[in-house]
Amino acid sequence: MTTRKPAVLAVVSDIHCGSTVAMVPPEGVRLDDGGTYHPSKAQLWLWNCWEDFWNRVAAERRRLKADLYILYNGDLYEGDHHHTTQIVSANPETQDYLASRVFGLPRKLRPKHQFVIRGTEAHVGTAGATEEAFARTINATKDEENDTWSWWHFKGEIAGVIVEAQHHGKFGRLPWTGANALNQQAAHVFMEYAKRGERHPNLVFRSHMHRWGDSYKAQPVRLIQTPAWQLKTAFAHKVAPNSPPDIGGIVCVLRNGKAEVEEHLYEPERSEPWRDTK
Repeated sequence: MTTRKPAVLAVVSDIHCGSTVAMVPPEGVRLDDGGTYHPSKAQLWLWNCWEDFWNRVAAERRRLKADLYILYNGDLYEGDHHHTTQIVSANPETQDYLASRVFGLPRKLRPKHQFVIRGTEAHVGTAGATEEAFARTINATKDEENDTWSWWHFKGEIAGVIVEAQHHGKFGRLPWTGANALNQQAAHVFMEYAKRGERHPNLVFRSHMHRWGDSYKAQPVRLIQTPAWQLKTAFAHKVAPNSPPDIGGIVCVLRNGKAEVEEHLYEPERSEPWRDTK
């Protein structure tokens, strides 16, 4: 059996760059009129978690002397959508500076390949225009079949492991239905490939729900629902008041056709209930 060089695959999604409940660097962001948007305490916490995650990725790559692959699984930008007021600025220049700081951290690691998956059009424009432009800027690995820099649906082999990814996934909204939804998706993917007589993927990534989940060995296909890098929006407070988003990313070690998966999740300090002290 040929021994392949190990690979570290880092997977992040739902970064929503430009949101007032997503990351902003400590120095803030200069606005076009000369003012400055300063990050909130929560945004600084997210930034520190982001730095910690990429430090962990770098350490794992050094430990294994491995190649690094990065998979950005959609909704990298917040965009100006649905009349939201929760954006740092609608000015493209401001958004570009913010993106250069956020994505500058993983770019410093000089990955061998970067894959950009298109997210929700409300956030990233028609046909994923913002993410297509971002993918071109970072010289991401292209979807040669469609001649695009970003992908609607990615399937590739890394160190003998078949990896498949697209942005939109499913996750049960109730605490007792989450695992069922993951297993359902994993079985669906497996059956679709079997029906076509194709080799099924080993690892499948889905995002969009801002919740982490893992089907583990429940099906021949292992499906991972990725966490996010955005805290609760006004909309989330309305539809899921008691379900905080999961914050973090996924680090996979791939070698000789096998995958070791580790989720890195970050939990903010829990708030104390209000008490009448008078």
